[in-house]
Amino acid sequence: MVTSYLGLLSRRYSGKLDAEADEFIGFAVDGATRMKRLINDLLGYSRVSNRPLNLEMVDTDRVVRSVVEALRDRLSESQGEVKVGPLPTIFADPVQMERLFTNLIENAVKYRAVAPPLVEVTAERVGDVWEFRVADNGIGIAPEFREKVFVIFTRLHSREKY
Repeated sequence: MVTSYLGLLSRRYSGKLDAEADEFIGFAVDGATRMKRLINDLLGYSRVSNRPLNLEMVDTDRVVRSVVEALRDRLSESQGEVKVGPLPTIFADPVQMERLFTNLIENAVKYRAVAPPLVEVTAERVGDVWEFRVADNGIGIAPEFREKVFVIFTRLHSREKY
């Protein structure tokens, strides 16, 4: 509701007040939008972490292709490409697998260098388990931050940069 009213203020009064007022309204809209996104992310995290695992046979190839289709507009805007190798059917929670691949592919598209993003999703059987690999041509993660990226809601870069 706050975001909606701030957006209304911005649209209705943009350019009709002084530049400082426009700037303040812009700050408020940006802040409310970030807060809404954070609340939605917290809600999503709560739902995933509090619901029991629903383990079943999951065709990961179908899951990844569904995620790529859902991200089609974002990939098109960035001229991105996702290559999907042969992926197995595994015993897993389908909701969590979809969330996992969505987050990894979204991050690959978002945190990229100048070149269009190229993401490759592959899997390899290692003993009794499947090892999945999501590789991209993005900016990478410096060794000192590799553990930090798994801390919930941690950012390595400013919002202005990415």
